[in-house]
Amino acid sequence: MNVEMGQATADDINFLWHVFRVSMEDYITQTRGEWNEQREEAQFRNQLDWLTTQVVHANNLAVGFIMAPIKEGARWIHTICIVPEHQRKGIGTEVLRRVISQAKEQKMSLYLSVLKVNPARRLYERLGFRVIEETTHHFKMQFYAALKSEAGVG
Repeated sequence: MNVEMGQATADDINFLWHVFRVSMEDYITQTRGEWNEQREEAQFRNQLDWLTTQVVHANNLAVGFIMAPIKEGARWIHTICIVPEHQRKGIGTEVLRRVISQAKEQKMSLYLSVLKVNPARRLYERLGFRVIEETTHHFKMQFYAALKSEAGVG
């Protein structure tokens, strides 16, 4: 499968919101006990960082997006969403491997936060992320595989 990533633009806003909604609605509903469309869309639009958002294409079809800003000298995967019908096909894994590779090249720590009810945590763990902090609804994770390799372990 050919996976490509390209800079998101304002023209992508409806697609980005759709992808977020269809991929996250169940998890947010489980976490909060409800889905409030207006609140979720307002929060999504408020948190959207155009400069660090890329649309993910698989075989020339837009299937998701990733937003991965640099904050306080570290790369953060703020959001990665792939539409459900294209999940479990290796697309998210490929996107994450590229972000991991960039963080290694830039010698930056890499973090993400995942809802506790989201099974994507297993993917993150397979790729080398470990839980470093826990809140009521989230696990904060850090990528450690590079650190182990540099130390000669792993």
